Amino acid sequence: MSGLALEERVVPAEGMDCPSCATTATKTLLGLAGVSAVRPDIIAQRVTVQYDPARVGLGEIARSLRGLGYGSPEPPSPPADASASSRGEAARALARADRVRRLVEGAPLHVVLGGVLWGLTTWATLGEWNGAVTALLGAGTVLAAGWRVLRPAVSALLHGVFDMHVLMVAAAVGALFIGEYVEAGAVLFLFALARELEQRALGRARLEVRSLMDLTAPDATVLRHGHDVRVPVEAIRPGELVLVRPGERVPVDGTVVNGSSEVDVSAITGEPVPEGKFKGDQVLAGSLNGRRALEIVCDRPAAESALGRILASLEAARAEKSRAEAFVDRFARIYTPLVMAAAALVAVVPPLFFGGAWADWGYRALVLLVVACPCALVISTPVTIVSALTGAVRQGILVKSGVHLEVLGGVRTVAIDKTGTLTEGTPRVAEVESWDGTEPDWILELAATAESRSEHPVGRAILEAAREGGLRLPAGVDMEALPGRGARARTGGREILLGSPRLFREEGLFDETSKARTLRAEATGATVILVAWDEPPGPLAIRGAVLLADRLREGVADLLRGLRENGVSRVVCMSGDRSTSVDRALAGLGPNDGGFDEWRGDLLPEEKVEWVRQLRREGPVLMIGDGVNDAPALAAADTGMAMGLGGTGLALDAADIALMHDDLRRIPEAFRIGRKAGRIIRTNIAFAIAVKLGFVALGGLGLASLWMAVLADMGSSLAVIGNGLRALRSGPPDA
Repeated sequence: MSGLALEERVVPAEGMDCPSCATTATKTLLGLAGVSAVRPDIIAQRVTVQYDPARVGLGEIARSLRGLGYGSPEPPSPPADASASSRGEAARALARADRVRRLVEGAPLHVVLGGVLWGLTTWATLGEWNGAVTALLGAGTVLAAGWRVLRPAVSALLHGVFDMHVLMVAAAVGALFIGEYVEAGAVLFLFALARELEQRALGRARLEVRSLMDLTAPDATVLRHGHDVRVPVEAIRPGELVLVRPGERVPVDGTVVNGSSEVDVSAITGEPVPEGKFKGDQVLAGSLNGRRALEIVCDRPAAESALGRILASLEAARAEKSRAEAFVDRFARIYTPLVMAAAALVAVVPPLFFGGAWADWGYRALVLLVVACPCALVISTPVTIVSALTGAVRQGILVKSGVHLEVLGGVRTVAIDKTGTLTEGTPRVAEVESWDGTEPDWILELAATAESRSEHPVGRAILEAAREGGLRLPAGVDMEALPGRGARARTGGREILLGSPRLFREEGLFDETSKARTLRAEATGATVILVAWDEPPGPLAIRGAVLLADRLREGVADLLRGLRENGVSRVVCMSGDRSTSVDRALAGLGPNDGGFDEWRGDLLPEEKVEWVRQLRREGPVLMIGDGVNDAPALAAADTGMAMGLGGTGLALDAADIALMHDDLRRIPEAFRIGRKAGRIIRTNIAFAIAVKLGFVALGGLGLASLWMAVLADMGSSLAVIGNGLRALRSGPPDA
């Protein structure tokens, strides 16, 4: 099979909603010539198929699924690499078809009819009716309640798969054969009832995933050649002008060029309060526009938008097995055949060698067959993982896979970058020093005048401080930028020189007094910008300094407190910034205040990596950075978390976990989700294994009936699904 000829498509598989169903579908499709890989998704009820179109058609693949009882009247979805909007439209179409099907079918008639017939069978047995009538009612119950089970059971048997459907049908038919008509009906009636309840429970997780797809706008209004043109979102090209009307979803990531409005970004970033968006601000695809129209310039194609990346990452995360899932799969592969072999021995050995009654031991074997179904165990982890991942996205936290969610749940050491993570990443004016008695406002005004046309971060910080102070800058400024050193300006007959100490050393203006004052200011951790001007007829002289600092973000104290509350025992800060700057920023956040245990500055990227490796010797480490210059340290840690909006695309690609809103208080929430998911998974696995092993023992001893085994099997499935869905909700650590 030529690798170049392979295609990958997503095919609906409605009704494939349990692990054994997925196993049967996988084996069936892999049996088709030309199919090379199959990835089932029981939450979304679909399979991703890699195949050679020269050897097998998509129609044949869909027919094979329908032959198993897994299909949909909807056509297969677009290719797996289709745009986010195409995937969203396909998901919405499936949701509409699902609603129509449920409306047409109404009540689950097989459950209702099966329940009525089972009740009559029980009445007939207790009333000692004619044996033939009772047998007929029992058989009717099996056929009515099991009509949705029989076809997949036959298909599974034909493909050599002993799945849940086969085991249940075998138990029911076996009970009929030995004359246990009430028990035979109970098996499939209770199974059908539990499956219906299970579907409704799983439907919640499915709707949560589909609701994310609904955030994608299928089309948008683009301004082309002076006209409004409605086009599919995937047809919008970078640089095109897009009109977003009031109440519409933003179709692509873009920059506002005209208009202002409040935009609800809660679905993307988890931020509950709408944000005001003005000219020059960035807007994200999937956010909801408020009451005024916006014109935006498309920054990137729809498939590369923040929302598109989120959806792609979430789909990839669902396809990747966590370590708990891998363990459960290995356990189930051993457990199921062992119990089935035990059932065969229980049915045959006592009657053959110890004079036991065939009916009695056959009944015990049927109980073991029911208990052999590993569904509750296998489904216990993926439901929790999908619920937790989806719930995290709702909080503005993107976790790339269940593996990273598990790691997060066990982290006790956190390493955090300073610049751009703990701090805003942009310098701000902290203080203006006067060295000759000049008013600080006058020093700031002249400094802003020299930087009036600058795009450098230092210049922007000085200009912002001047605007906040209400200072008015003169017109007609002749400015000369001095790259890497500062700026020179002339206005009103006055020359202004502004820049680093290096510039003033080169100009011969940096004497011992200036040096001492500069060193004293730098000792506070600030960046010192010297300001000089001439007072005609006097010479050019340094008359003051502007001190710049990178301010801590809001929520640093909440972050540190939240980490401690979630079991983190060691928190360190690593920075490439000067040690004096790091000391100044973090001095009030020591371990006695629940803050940092240690911090270091002047670190090169390789030194950060080495420190992370040292920390890993004590246990799993989470590294938090801005996703750009911290990439080596992020990769060296057990799992890495990046601040998202500082560079959405790169952060989403580079990190294992990304915050879609630069709010440090989201980090403890990520820990809560990880810890909660871990506790739910462990509880589910322990519960499912305990129930299975308990009923294996009871069944072998003849202390469990068929209906008890069905209730235990399906009841445990419902219990672990319901418990797993709790991961959709965020809550306190012990929730």
